[in-house]
Amino acid sequence: MVPIPTGTYSMGDDDGDPDEKPAHPVTVTGFCMDRTEVTVAMYDECVRRGLCSPAWTTADWPGIDEDDQIFDSQFCNGARADRADHPINCVEWSQADTYCRAVGKRLPTEEEWEYAARGTDGRRYPWGNAAP
Repeated sequence: MVPIPTGTYSMGDDDGDPDEKPAHPVTVTGFCMDRTEVTVAMYDECVRRGLCSPAWTTADWPGIDEDDQIFDSQFCNGARADRADHPINCVEWSQADTYCRAVGKRLPTEEEWEYAARGTDGRRYPWGNAAP
């Protein structure tokens, strides 16, 4: 895990989507965050221990149409033997929360996640200010 120090940053984006406005100062108390994402293998171990439910093998959420479901489902890693070292995906928030609790951790808050991703220099994206 990586320690993230206490600090204040500008959360949100005045030029972003409506749910990102307005940008406002937020102070975050220091916390720790995993350096890398949870892998399929790590998540599967939690499932084998009976503590976690299996990741979805198809994309399925309210309002998704059949074509998008077929397309997006190809990216679900949980049932793919060749993706054990890839990040787990196609899990709901509650599944991620259950996994974190099972390994003695917790999910970061929205404020913590954005602070860690933007860094102390306030960059727009984790990698800098250039658009993806």
